[in-house]
Amino acid sequence: MANHNLNFILVFLLFSLFGSSPLGIFKPSSCSEDQSVECNNQTGHVTKLNLCCKKKDNSCSFGEVSSSLIHLKYLNYLDLSWNNIDQVQIPKVFGILENLMYLCLFYASFLGEILPHLGNLSSLMHLDLHDSYSFGMKAENLDWLPSLSSLKYLDMGGRNLTGANWLQAVTMLPSLHELHLSRCELEHCLPPSFPFVNFTSLFVLDLSNNQFNSSIPQWLFNLMSLTILDLSSNSLQGTIPYNFVNLRNLEHLDLSENPYITSNLPSFLGNLCKLKTLSLKSTNIGGNIDGFLDNFSTYLNNSMESLDLSLNKLVGNIPDSLGRLESLRYLNLYCNSFWGSIPPSIGNLSSLQQLDLSFNEMNETIPASLGQLSELVILDLSANSWRGVITETQLMNLTRLEDFVLTTYTVHSLVFIVMYYWVPHFRLKTLELENCLIGPKFPV
Repeated sequence: MANHNLNFILVFLLFSLFGSSPLGIFKPSSCSEDQSVECNNQTGHVTKLNLCCKKKDNSCSFGEVSSSLIHLKYLNYLDLSWNNIDQVQIPKVFGILENLMYLCLFYASFLGEILPHLGNLSSLMHLDLHDSYSFGMKAENLDWLPSLSSLKYLDMGGRNLTGANWLQAVTMLPSLHELHLSRCELEHCLPPSFPFVNFTSLFVLDLSNNQFNSSIPQWLFNLMSLTILDLSSNSLQGTIPYNFVNLRNLEHLDLSENPYITSNLPSFLGNLCKLKTLSLKSTNIGGNIDGFLDNFSTYLNNSMESLDLSLNKLVGNIPDSLGRLESLRYLNLYCNSFWGSIPPSIGNLSSLQQLDLSFNEMNETIPASLGQLSELVILDLSANSWRGVITETQLMNLTRLEDFVLTTYTVHSLVFIVMYYWVPHFRLKTLELENCLIGPKFPV
């Protein structure tokens, strides 16, 4: 079949599939390098429709999805994400596309109940129903979900799953690799124990923004393949369980915005040697960080890149073992009660791009080794009680610095000894200095 004839047929087909003109639909997709329509080279059958809207505000609108879609018997990929579709529920015709392996309705603004006809798609490997919670699509019954035995990726974020036995349904998906259930109103649906968890091949689990008000459940620690665990923005209570050490493959752990977690910072988290990002922001943890950093830094190949312990009750000196986290790019210790000085080993963090030590009780000098952080872009040392001297040596190698904030509570306890005609190598966008002695002339 000639390419121009095939294209003509495809345009005609799109007119019949959707309830309004396909103008703005039948075009190269902005979401990937692929064309909107792909066909099998031998048979000419349509195998892929990528109609993702390039305007990420749901401003692409093309009426209802027609039942004529059933003629695409060999379709295995359908993406209608970011479209404003004039239809209340996910149409039943989707349940007839038995060869479908990929279905993405991300922010496609379908309303109403998620109908069980999606359970007919036994070949489905990727199902994305994520939407804004404001649209209010519900799923009170997930009995259809275990029929998707090939499913590897499931995202129902923003859908109201109140009353649905989500854990019972999901544990029947043995091939599942990623599960995203953020903002699903699961407040009372997180059982502390579960007799049998079958989805042990899970790599990614996102249960953020559900306002769970229980302790961290024990069945989580049977998911030993997990590399990403996000429990942020809930109301989890109690201590951080020691059983986290079972999750040896964990690379990203986010427990932030759980203000009812009240334990000291567990040193055993430092045994998770593959951890790349850890966020315990605003979890009300206390104690010092020595044990955690000492444990983590003992691994020669530690991979920590982002550490956020801000808005907590941590105290004490920052230990010298911090300098052994040589892959660290982001360090946020904002709003704690650390005192003393920055350890001289800070100069070993050659990849560090952001450092925030603001709103602590730091009351000693700033080490000259800080000037070795040539990748540093953002440096916030505000709202402390710094003292001592800052010289050109501490600043001359900060060639990438864009935002520099340094304030001290004690007037003139921190002195800048910088020549009037000195021109630094950095080009700041933001500079804030308060209560520092600079002069008698401000450097050009």
